[in-house]
Amino acid sequence: ALKNSPKKERLAAIVSNKMMTETELSEALTIVRDSDGIPYSKQKVQEYISLAKSAIPDECKPELKKSLESLADYILKRTF
Repeated sequence: ALKNSPKKERLAAIVSNKMMTETELSEALTIVRDSDGIPYSKQKVQEYISLAKSAIPDECKPELKKSLESLADYILKRTF
C-alpha cells in the first residue's frame, strides 16, 4: 500500500505517528485493504518463506530441518 496506493503519503504519516489514534488506525487499515497491500504482502511472505527453507543447510539434522520448515509454514499460514 505504501508503494501503490494513491493515499500512500497519508498512510505513511499515520504509521509513522507514535501517537496513532484508533480512528487513524482504522483509516490506515482501510487504505491497505483498498489497495493491493494484503495480497502483495502475502506474496512477499511466500517468497521469503521459500528463500528461508532453501537456506537450511543440507547438513542439518532431519528433525531440525523438519522443525524449521514447520515453523516457516506456520508463519505463512497464521492469521491475525
